[in-house]
Amino acid sequence: MKRVGVKFPVGIKFMRHLLCTTLLMALAALSVAVAQSTLHTVSIALSMKENSVKAGSKIWVDVVTTNLSNHPVGPGFYPGPLEGWDFSTKIELLDSQGKPVALKGPDQSACKGDPKCKVVYSYGGSYVPVTLDPGKSFKDGFLISQLYDLSQPGTYTIQAVRRDKGTGGAEKSNLLTFTVTP
Repeated sequence: MKRVGVKFPVGIKFMRHLLCTTLLMALAALSVAVAQSTLHTVSIALSMKENSVKAGSKIWVDVVTTNLSNHPVGPGFYPGPLEGWDFSTKIELLDSQGKPVALKGPDQSACKGDPKCKVVYSYGGSYVPVTLDPGKSFKDGFLISQLYDLSQPGTYTIQAVRRDKGTGGAEKSNLLTFTVTP
C-alpha cells in the first residue's frame, strides 16, 4: 500500500514544532503557578472555649500559627492589620447578615466629661517579633470583645487572613462561628 501525504515546506514544519513547544511551555508554567499557589507558608487555627457568649461579656479567641514551609517565617498574627516586611494579617469579622462588624471606638471615660479631652488609639509601642522555624507553632490570642462592637445578639463569623507580600498569596484560617446572646 502506498502512503500518500502532503509535503509541507520547511517553514510550516518549523511553525508546527514552535506551536507545540510553546503550548508545552505554557502548560508547564501554568502547572508551576498552580502548584505554587497551593503551597501554604503558614496554617492559622482559630478557636474559642465557648461558642455561645452573653452580650457584654469578654470574648477571647485563641490563635495557633504553624510554619508549613521549609524556612523560618514570621507568623504575622495580631488582631489586625499587622504589617510586617513580608506579611499583612487582618481579622475579618462578620455579623449575621454577612456585614463587617465595626471596631469599637476608644474608651473616653478617662476624660471624665472634659470636652477638650479625647482618647485616641495609639499604634505605637513595642512588641517582640517572633520567628517560627519549619514545623514549629506559636500560640497567641486576643480579646475580640475589646476590639469590636459585639453588643448585638446574633451569629458572628471570624477569620484571619494572612497575605504574603513576597508571593502575593494568602492563607486563611478556619472560619469560626459563635453566637452572642442577650
